[in-house]
Order: sequence, then C-alpha cells, then structure tokens
Amino acid sequence: MKILLASFLLMASSSAFALESHYGQVSRSGHVWHCSLSNQSDETLSMKYVEFGFSRLGSKGEDLEIRKQIDEQVYPGETLTSSVRESRAHGAYYCRFWAR
Repeated sequence: MKILLASFLLMASSSAFALESHYGQVSRSGHVWHCSLSNQSDETLSMKYVEFGFSRLGSKGEDLEIRKQIDEQVYPGETLTSSVRESRAHGAYYCRFWAR
C-alpha cells in the first residue's frame, strides 16, 4: 500500500512540473534572433523558457542550443516575441517556448 501511495505522489508531483513546448517562428535582425509565437488556444500560456537551435554556418562545427529563462503570461490572441544575440557564425533553424 505504501509503494502504491508513493508511486501516485511521485507521478502527481512530476506532472505538476512538466513543461510543454510550443514552436515559434524564427526571424533575424543583424546579430539578433527573434522567436515569435501567437497564442491561438483558448487558454493563457505561462511561458517559462525560450530555446533557440543554432547550426554552424560555412564550416563544420557543433550545433548550439540556447535556452533563456522568461516568465511571461500569453493570453489568447496575443503574440510573444523573445530575442537572443548570437554571432554570424551560427544560424537559427528552430525556436520554441516552454510553458507550464
């Protein structure tokens, strides 16, 4: 019985901290990369992080992921944009927001 109760509590606590991802649209202005997302759901989204995926341009190299902590509420119909600065040696190929 104790094992069943402990398992249930563990599952409940891990789902409370689970994050869901929402892919955004990447754009660039100089060295600054932007990620935009329109909330087309009926719920308010509580965004916690934005993540950019970069690949090395022009030569071999490692892909790079940058995760930036944000704490933004996005209401239905609103658009959220977040930005990061990265060198011209990398190009962003995706971005996503992580919501709770």
